[in-house]
Formats: sequence, C-alpha cells, structure tokens
Amino acid sequence: MSKLFRFCLGLVIWANITSPLSSQGTLPPGVTSATNNETGGSKALPLGKTHIIRVGDMSAAKVFTPPTVNAKVGDTVKFLFFPKAHSVSQSTFENPCQIASGPEGKGFHSGLIPVDQNTKSDDLPQWTLQVLVPTPIWFHCAPHCGGGMVGAINPPTSGDQTFEKFVDNAKKTGGKAKNLKTSEPAGGRGGEAGTGATLQRGPPKSASDLAALGGDGNLMT
Repeated sequence: MSKLFRFCLGLVIWANITSPLSSQGTLPPGVTSATNNETGGSKALPLGKTHIIRVGDMSAAKVFTPPTVNAKVGDTVKFLFFPKAHSVSQSTFENPCQIASGPEGKGFHSGLIPVDQNTKSDDLPQWTLQVLVPTPIWFHCAPHCGGGMVGAINPPTSGDQTFEKFVDNAKKTGGKAKNLKTSEPAGGRGGEAGTGATLQRGPPKSASDLAALGGDGNLMT
C-alpha cells in the first residue's frame, strides 16, 4: 500500500450539515464515514480529545495556528476557517503543495472556503477529522502553500521528515493550486448527515471543544 493511502487510512471525515458543500467526491478506500454526537448514529471510534487549528486569522494571516498537533487515535482535529479564503488539503511530505491523489482515490480536500472579513467568530466555518491511526498526516492551504502555509498531524520530531523540512519543501516548491473552486472538495460525499465531509458554521458545542478553547475563544497553549 502506498505511503499516501496509509495517510488516508488514518482519517474519518464528518460534520454537521448546516451549510453543505456540493459536488463532493467519493470516500477514499479505508476512510469510514461517521456521525457526530448531534446527529447520532454509529462512529468508527469513540471520540477522544478535540484539537483546534485556526486556518488563518482575523488579520487574514496565511498561517495554521498551531501548525502541528499531536493526536491520539480517536482524537478529532477541528479546523476553524478565518478570512479571506483558505483550504485544508492533504498532501505528502515529498509534494507538500499538491493535493494528494492516486489510483486508489484522493486525500482529503475541503475545497476553497471563502470567509468575509466581517464574519463573527460564532459563524466561522469548521472542518473536522477523526484520527484513526498515529501515522503522520501532512496538509496545506492550496492557495498559499508556496508561502509556507502548511501543517501536520503527528509529524516526526527527528530524522529526514520533520515539520521544519516540510515547510522548507513547500517554500521551495512555491506552488499553489490553480482554478481552485469552492465546489471541489474531496474525501467525502455530502447531502446526508454522517456520510461525508461538509461545512459547518457555528460555535463548537461539545465539552471537548470547550476545553480546547479559552473563555475568550482563544486557543489555550
């Protein structure tokens, strides 16, 4: 099995369908659909800790904050999208600015998600993944990858594939996706709760979400 799809095996994608994305692709092999606590139904794994990553910020910075998280199997990673327009797109260490794809399917890709500068924090779009295995998962913002807007789940801290080297690879590539549209997400299928990756707007509601956020809505460090 290729390195790319060992990454894909480590993820399950879902969200509340309150603002659905259209024209989504099929689930990659080994990626199991699941539902969240609010829609009911079966889950691939019990939910663990929720890690929150900001995609940009209110100043329109082109960064993931934090850029890396260490997640256990069963944990979830929730991406909060800030202005102006970003994506969360799976890639590989070798090709940090290319949306992962192969003969067995595609890696996850949120599509380009535009956020107005005046959007309130309670209305920020969210994209959520559940981690199924502890292997490294590399991702990038397709429009801004060449500037170093990349991130990772469980990256190695030593050796030839550290996060710092991943950032260097992205900057050397200097690439970004062309003709990226909001209607081109992949890694799930929408239209029905629990069957794929869709967009959610609104504040985090679970106890683990609240634990991951400070009282003022800022990430705890």
